[in-house]
Amino acid sequence: MRRAFPLLVLVVAIGSLAACHSSTSPSTSGNTAPSPSYAEPSQVAWSATATTAACTGVANNWNWTITIKENAGVGGLSVDYLDATIDGAAQPRLSIASILPANGTFTLSRVVCLSSSAQHTVAESLFTSYKGQISTDSTVITLQAKP
Repeated sequence: MRRAFPLLVLVVAIGSLAACHSSTSPSTSGNTAPSPSYAEPSQVAWSATATTAACTGVANNWNWTITIKENAGVGGLSVDYLDATIDGAAQPRLSIASILPANGTFTLSRVVCLSSSAQHTVAESLFTSYKGQISTDSTVITLQAKP
């Protein structure tokens, strides 16, 4: 039996996602701190296609992206790590360690491959920091069952 495991691929890109969970941190006056917005899906469709070598031979795959955009024109926001659970089981922490420039966009491609084609639930918390202050954006994503 294969254990559930998420895989991480980092891609820097500019873009937006439709039908997504989205949140924006409040902007500070004088643009003294970054003001990130986050976009990620609330549901992800099942796929039979393995998009990474580690998922080769696993028939049940789900692929999505998380996009972080700095909106205040202030660089230096650190995208630190992602904690996740799949169906309540903790997954290994994904270290990211990337710095967003002013008005920059960071895209994190996510892949989960599992032995079961049933519906699954992923809870994710993305941690960012700026000048020692840590922030988090959390969401729950439904991995849809095989049709």
